[in-house]
Amino acid sequence: MKRALFTLVTVAACFAGFVSVTYAQQLSVAVVPFANRSGQPDSDALAKGLADMLITDLSVSPEIRLIERERLAAITAELKLGKSGMVDKKTAAKIGKLLGADALLLGSMKSIAPNLRLDARLVAVETGEVMATAKASGKLSEFFAVESRLAIELLKAFGAKLNPLQRLRIAKAPT
Repeated sequence: MKRALFTLVTVAACFAGFVSVTYAQQLSVAVVPFANRSGQPDSDALAKGLADMLITDLSVSPEIRLIERERLAAITAELKLGKSGMVDKKTAAKIGKLLGADALLLGSMKSIAPNLRLDARLVAVETGEVMATAKASGKLSEFFAVESRLAIELLKAFGAKLNPLQRLRIAKAPT
C-alpha cells in the first residue's frame, strides 16, 4: 500500500513538474488582424479572416499559447485601435500587457491579380523587437495553400517541431 502511494505521489509530482515546465516554455502570442495592402477594399474581410486561419493552424503546436481573438478585439476597441489597424511599439506593449501576451503576430496581405503575398512578423511586447518573420506567396486562387505555407514557416521561425500529422492538419485544404 505504501509503495503504491509512493509511486502515485512520485508520478503526480513528475507530471506536475512536466506541466509547469511545458507551460513556462510556451510562447504566448496574440494574432492581430492582418493589414490589407492590396489596395482593394473588398479584400478587407480576407485579410481579417487570415488571422483566424493562422490561429487555427498555429494551435497545432503545444509550444505556442494563443490568445483568443475576441479578447484581442475587445482590447483594441478599448484602446481605439480597431479602426486604425495601427499597432506601433507603444501600443503593442499596452495590448500585450493587457492580454498577458509575450508577443504579437502582425502581418499584411498584398495581392496583384493573380499573385498573392503574405508577410508576418512576431513582435516582442516588452521591447518592440521583431523576433521572427515569415512570408509566403503564390496565386490568389490558391489562398488557402499560401496561408498554410505561411503557418508552417511561422512555426519553423518560432522553433516549433512539427510531426507529419501536424503538418498534414495545417496543409489540409478546407472543404
